[in-house]
Amino acid sequence: MVPLQYQKLYEHSERTNYDLGTLESSMCCGPALPLWLKNKLEKEWPGGFIELYGLGLVTILSPEDLLRKPESVGVTCPGQRIGILSKDDELVGSGESGEIVGECQFTMSGYHENPAANEEATWVHPDGSRWLRTGDVGRVDKDGYLYLVDRKKDMIVSGGQNIYPADIETVLFEHPDIADAAVIGLSSEKWGKTPVAIVVARNEIRIDDVIGWTNTRVGKQQRITDAIIIDELPRNPNGKVLKRELRDRYAHLNYHK
Repeated sequence: MVPLQYQKLYEHSERTNYDLGTLESSMCCGPALPLWLKNKLEKEWPGGFIELYGLGLVTILSPEDLLRKPESVGVTCPGQRIGILSKDDELVGSGESGEIVGECQFTMSGYHENPAANEEATWVHPDGSRWLRTGDVGRVDKDGYLYLVDRKKDMIVSGGQNIYPADIETVLFEHPDIADAAVIGLSSEKWGKTPVAIVVARNEIRIDDVIGWTNTRVGKQQRITDAIIIDELPRNPNGKVLKRELRDRYAHLNYHK
């Protein structure tokens, strides 16, 4: 299942009324699984829990590895190559963040009759092989485990600093009265773009409380300027939040700070 389905099941009021003892394993794929939910599932969900990341290129986090490296999405399968690119499209070393690229026999061969899209989605390795650009930002540790940072297109450049919404969203999900959250960059006269939280409340909550609670738990450059409370986040059929739709919806807002 995708993360949103696990979250809905975990938060269901009658979950503890059912015997799940025969469940041997579960697998999560699609959008990144929030760390708070991953930890809950590892501790309280029966059977082994497996996380999968990929789009042809695949990494797998086994139940054993989840205990050792819970923040990662695992290692690549045999026969696959993965790399991290700098902003200059150069491969970087372990621990450095950049766009995730990869090559294997299962990645798509290209977009049908769309050479411009093919070019945009392709990075050419020094050995001449063509690798798929995932559009995701991540890093690989010294043991070869991949860590997702955020979507490249969702990154917020504020005052010349790169801000990854996923870092702020992780904090928002820890708030007991927030059921769902997304962070987007909106116009700021001072900074160019500024982080704004779009949240779904589990219980009644004030905007000032969301802002104050969040900004005491994130870095100075990650502080949100505003919070907007809505009934439901727009998602695609796989449960991924449609941030472009949110940015379009609130594009008329322009902050003075």
